Amino acid sequence: MDTAMRTVVRDVVADQAPHELVLLDSMEPLDDGQITAALTGREKDEAGLGFGLTDVTPLVTPVVWLVLHELVSRGATTAVDGIMARVRRLSRRRSGSASAEESPAVPTLTADELDAVHTRIREQAAQVGIGTEESQRLADAVVARLARGRPTEPQPRQNDGQSAG
Repeated sequence: MDTAMRTVVRDVVADQAPHELVLLDSMEPLDDGQITAALTGREKDEAGLGFGLTDVTPLVTPVVWLVLHELVSRGATTAVDGIMARVRRLSRRRSGSASAEESPAVPTLTADELDAVHTRIREQAAQVGIGTEESQRLADAVVARLARGRPTEPQPRQNDGQSAG
């Protein structure tokens, strides 16, 4: 099952860096292209400070967003072209009913693709100055969230025969 990229990013950030949710909330009205540009520092704001958001402090949000954006845009690895064909087919099928504001879908990934995402998250996290252990935890969280797929409806808790009192 495919899951919206924004949903995956929000879930991982909420789990790994909840203090960064305010950043995601502030970017909610932006489209994905604007968010990507802001997080990569490609957006040149003449009134800005002359450095990108990620130049100030290592943040989890840009790492997760940019790796997932890369995944959706190019595929998990260059050797895995089939995934992008699936994404394009799904996009074409949904293009008639999907609004331009919807986040692109992250397709269901194979074990090899999840390994590639894990590696990419660790590399990007290390590149922005996130420590080794935190990078590993972040990569684990992203892969776990991707492997889980689309959120399901909450299931009623089962009591397993034990009483609450």
